[in-house]
Amino acid sequence: MQGEGLTSGAWATSDSNVTATASFQADAAHRSARATILVTLVCGVLLLGWSVGDFDFFPEHALRFLLYRVVATTLCGLLAALAWYAQTTHLKYAAIWLWFVVWGAVNAVMIPSTPEYMMAHILVLVISQIASPAFIVWPWTWGVTKSLALLVIGEVALSQGDFDGYNAFAAHAYLLTGVAFSALGTRVRYRAEFVQYQTQAQLAEALHRAREVDRLKNEFFANISHELRTPLTLILSPVDALLSKLGPSAERDALKVVRRNATRLLRMIDDLLDLARLEAGGLRLRVMQVDMDQLAKRAAGNAAPAAKAKGIELAFSSEGEPVELFGDPHRIEIILANLVGNAMKFTPPGGRIEVSVFHNSAGASVEVSDTGPGIAKDEQQRIFDRFHQTETSERRRAGGVGIGLALARELAQLHSGSLTVNSELGQGSTFTLFLQSGKEHFHTQTIERRQVQVDVHPSRRFEDRSTADHTRPMEDATAEIRQSERAPERVLLDRGRVPRVLVAEDEDDLRGFIVGVLSESYHVDAAKDGAEALELIKEDRPDLVLTDVMMPGTSGLDLCRVIKGNPSLRQIPARPRSRATKRALTISCPSLSTRRSFSPASVPTSRCAACRSSLLTRPVSPRRALWQPALPTR
Repeated sequence: MQGEGLTSGAWATSDSNVTATASFQADAAHRSARATILVTLVCGVLLLGWSVGDFDFFPEHALRFLLYRVVATTLCGLLAALAWYAQTTHLKYAAIWLWFVVWGAVNAVMIPSTPEYMMAHILVLVISQIASPAFIVWPWTWGVTKSLALLVIGEVALSQGDFDGYNAFAAHAYLLTGVAFSALGTRVRYRAEFVQYQTQAQLAEALHRAREVDRLKNEFFANISHELRTPLTLILSPVDALLSKLGPSAERDALKVVRRNATRLLRMIDDLLDLARLEAGGLRLRVMQVDMDQLAKRAAGNAAPAAKAKGIELAFSSEGEPVELFGDPHRIEIILANLVGNAMKFTPPGGRIEVSVFHNSAGASVEVSDTGPGIAKDEQQRIFDRFHQTETSERRRAGGVGIGLALARELAQLHSGSLTVNSELGQGSTFTLFLQSGKEHFHTQTIERRQVQVDVHPSRRFEDRSTADHTRPMEDATAEIRQSERAPERVLLDRGRVPRVLVAEDEDDLRGFIVGVLSESYHVDAAKDGAEALELIKEDRPDLVLTDVMMPGTSGLDLCRVIKGNPSLRQIPARPRSRATKRALTISCPSLSTRRSFSPASVPTSRCAACRSSLLTRPVSPRRALWQPALPTR
């Protein structure tokens, strides 16, 4: 068995080599045919031009020589055209081989009639021998047989004349030398070209494999985000509900620690996904006019509770007259949150952080300065590399995975802006974000064309890193949940009917959690995959279908396509519970933000007022989703 394996492996290697050789020869024959056309044009002009000298030096042979030259030029042109248009490698090489024979023959045929110019014709043959490897790449056998053919042509021509002495000896020597150099040059050139071709093919294959690995990596990120968000949802949503019911206590403090760290994990997943989309060129900007003062002030304000808890002075200032500035406010806020969070991370208690905005005609700059330990000169560019960690002990103690600054710079560059650092050890650091004024500098391929409404959401970092009792965004979310503690209103349709909602989710825990939340206001059916959901839709037609995207068998997107493609079902609003793919159907609720997760707070509260109104005012457009779930966002 082992011998059979070795034999099959040897055959596979042999087949691969044969394929590579055939592919190389086809490419070499094509390039040689193109070179032959150019050489034919040059040699044709020279060959016909020499006929002028024939009329001066050999008037008795001029017309015959002119006929030779015209016929040879025509034949060489036809052979060059045949080599170019031939479909097979063998035919291309055969045409080029005959081209050299015709070229040699037209020079040799004139030797007996012009003995005084015998050496000139011989040198033309020798030069064509030696120079041929410079523009013709073919196997050694073709090159050697061509050289031998020219040698025979030359020897036959010499035998027809009365040549002796040193000139005859030199002519024979030159012809043999031309054969030797031509054979050697052909061998060396072919081998060098073949090695280069193999190297390029291996590099191309390696690049293809690298791109495939990158594609699989991005697909892995998309899949793992789905798998990680589901358990995080089941951690965050019940914890939020418990926090809204508990007063100050040790249990509440413990739950806040759970929520803070679960949120931190969710933000890290978001950062990795953003990096993956940036690398794949799939991250788009929703460009609109932005107020840099407001964004920077919000970033500083969100960090204020954490700064106060750590004993850090946090200041904000703005200078200059604001200009018209465009960008993606969500992504700009991520940049600023990363910069301020990075300053919080390294500034010791009693230090100072300044967030300063400077406006001028060119654009707006945001400087985030701190009084931390500073960054060494040789580290100042590397800190923007993905997953890079500086080697100082202070920075190792500060933690992190090395993606915040890398993401911030790439998002700045996506805005055609810049992110730079100026720092000295022991003197602190200043990070500067610069964005140009106007919007002409945005590349078309970086702009999101889909009309999706997104909330300008709060900080992405500070609630994760803060050791304070609780940050403002957390309290806002808790207050929202407390407001929703009252009994939810029943949504009634025509004749007092309670709406029926179908939930398709393959995760048992999450499906049960969503059903439990929605059951307070709606009749809810549940399906573990798209196929079961279709059966339930046929049995009891729902008023709304809420489906996960990635499910075994029939996916959420497949389910939506079936619903929208069926004339009897297409009026049922169907909404995928994810943005993991761009192929999602074009259905949206204009009053809601596009979010990535599910939160019980978003269902019974006023966020669904527009959705309830839509349910009460049927019929509904098939392109209008009535409800979109929302989880704690980035």
